[in-house]
Amino acid sequence: MSCIGLWLDAGSMYETAENNGTAHFLEHMAFKGTHSRSQKELEREVESMGAKLGAYTSRDHTVYHASVLPSGIPQALTILADIIQNPILGKDQIEFERQVILREMEEVNGQPEEVVMDWVHSVAFKGSTMERTILGTKENVLSIKQSDLSNYIKQHYCPNRMVVACAGPVEHSEIVDLSSSLFKNLVSSNTLPDHPSAAFQKSGGTICGEPPVVMDTNPLASIADDPTIQSALAMPGPSMNDPDFFVYSVLSNVIGSGDRSTPAEILSPLPKLLCHSNKILDAMNTFMSCYSNTGLFGVSMALARSKLREVLPIIIREFHKLGSGKPIPQEEVNIAARNAAMHAMLSLSTSWQVCEDIGRQLLSKGHRLTPAEVWSKHMSVSPQDIQRVMSIRAMPVVAAVGPKVSLPDIKSLCT
Repeated sequence: MSCIGLWLDAGSMYETAENNGTAHFLEHMAFKGTHSRSQKELEREVESMGAKLGAYTSRDHTVYHASVLPSGIPQALTILADIIQNPILGKDQIEFERQVILREMEEVNGQPEEVVMDWVHSVAFKGSTMERTILGTKENVLSIKQSDLSNYIKQHYCPNRMVVACAGPVEHSEIVDLSSSLFKNLVSSNTLPDHPSAAFQKSGGTICGEPPVVMDTNPLASIADDPTIQSALAMPGPSMNDPDFFVYSVLSNVIGSGDRSTPAEILSPLPKLLCHSNKILDAMNTFMSCYSNTGLFGVSMALARSKLREVLPIIIREFHKLGSGKPIPQEEVNIAARNAAMHAMLSLSTSWQVCEDIGRQLLSKGHRLTPAEVWSKHMSVSPQDIQRVMSIRAMPVVAAVGPKVSLPDIKSLCT
């Protein structure tokens, strides 16, 4: 199978408080028919090709893609071009998808591991567009109209904000020529900044609770009797374009992830300490959330509510040690670098994964690093690089989702 897709600078970070959720709403409307293909005709055409269409929205991108046999790539791109340029956006379909999205919001709000990451973003990027969720608010979803969707397309679905990516046995020149023909009527937009400002809050902060805080429905309805809570601690991380992106990638493997079911002997020191030796955490995951012009780096965790105030100072202290203590042994860094590089290679095992890598890198960087370059950049990370990025002092942000959960002031956690 081959894959072709459209990557657009059209995620929630480009939205206002008034239209937050529109990019995601449009994703739901993607395959509901165009002015030249009804929904049934579109479904029959895709089925006859043996193709599979998909779409997703993130904070910085909207993506429409198709997996299909190599011979079907031109037809698949023609369909994708039709979908984003000539959608019907019928009122009945809008009302149907409105209810689908509201149910999706309820499902997400019932998943504390999802809610806690939205809350972390809301504190880390307070005052910027990055603080908003991808799904938007319930009020916005209820009020979005056909004109809002069509205006959003005109403003954001523009050639200077779009990348066509393809992976498979296809001719590059053929895709270039076809794209030039299919998108020739699109007009570039100069009404939006390349990347809205999204600075990490230097003063740090905390957010916690059981009732709605940044979401519109109770995110804990399904775990009200569960003493386990979800928490996340984050600090400034790399953007997709940051020269230190690969340093953080290796660092995430140095810190590691794991849970109590993972054999202690294969865990990195921190999850081994917290999940096995001290039995403070049920599970711990080191994460990198990287966007076009900003990012977060930190750990998310599942733990008993009573352990939260005990574990946060330990994690902060261990982070500080990485920046101010003795450098990590070179061999330990080499092992982490190989693991990170191997994970990057394994994430390119399908045509869809390769296509996504191409599209995301081209939209964010303007060029694509080859797998060989990615491997080399991982392996060039030194102990001093890790010490340098971790020596940058910034108050972290902490979020916690759970019944009757509370957090102290962030400054008291860092002293």
